[in-house]
Amino acid sequence: MPDKMLVAKIKANDMKTMAETVSMITNVSEDTAPVLLKFKNNNLQLSIESTEAESTLNVPIESVNMISGEFYYNAKYFSDMLKLIRGDVDVYMTKRGILYASNPVSEYMLTNSKKRSVKRKSKKQRKRHKNRGGKINE
Repeated sequence: MPDKMLVAKIKANDMKTMAETVSMITNVSEDTAPVLLKFKNNNLQLSIESTEAESTLNVPIESVNMISGEFYYNAKYFSDMLKLIRGDVDVYMTKRGILYASNPVSEYMLTNSKKRSVKRKSKKQRKRHKNRGGKINE
């Protein structure tokens, strides 16, 4: 962990909002693209997209060391992290985009993933699924 540096501090209520947003989308979808994080001044922009929904959230942060770029993380693992790390959180990152979220009790690490799009079903696939007794929400 030689290049791990503190990049931001996030308040408990903002962590809760992030957890609710990510959880809501990952829980109702067959496929969810990786969570996108962008650090901008005193905001963290979180974007998530799935087969059924998408959301972008601007979270106020206390910037410590500015980091630029786009960082992608597995949506399920990101959601798990948000459920486990409670209270005010310090966010650390490495130059390679490994994210550490920590509070006085614990620390959670996420490796970054590749950007990818959501795999949407074609109308033909949805019809075939529906004919097999599956429920399709259109």
